[in-house]
Amino acid sequence: VLVAPPTLSNDVRIQIEDAAANHGINLRIKIAFELERLYSGALIDDYWYMSTSKLFLADLLPDLDDLLYIDVDTLIRAPLDELLDWKLRNPLGAVVELTRGGAFLFGTPRQPYFNAGVLRMSLDRMRRERVGERAREILSRHVLPLQDQDVFNLLFADRFDYLPFT
Repeated sequence: VLVAPPTLSNDVRIQIEDAAANHGINLRIKIAFELERLYSGALIDDYWYMSTSKLFLADLLPDLDDLLYIDVDTLIRAPLDELLDWKLRNPLGAVVELTRGGAFLFGTPRQPYFNAGVLRMSLDRMRRERVGERAREILSRHVLPLQDQDVFNLLFADRFDYLPFT
């Protein structure tokens, strides 16, 4: 599933669909018209629009219960079987950052801080926990430098599976 903004042109959509078909990928494109309603705030541009959309995947994709989310700038160099088969103990699985993101966000470098570029997600559990609603509340009250990543870290501090670095 590719979540795309309403500004996705028909030409680009056709290019994406052709590329997927050429690689044997069964692709479904979800145009996130309802994201502005879910976000309930001004979205600056397509980058921020799509970046914050991962916070609302449980609401945007109600027919899916389980998801492996991968940012478009992630280089995949090996099979994804381990991540696809991962049985989550928590609603979210992520790779811990080796930077000091936790020190900035939580005030201590001891608090684990994870990257939101590759996420194993239990959308069913995230819907039950009203993650989209809670994310919207955080975004409406705080300006965070790494919006989606910081919000996920606030919502799932100490409640995420540690995915492997590779």
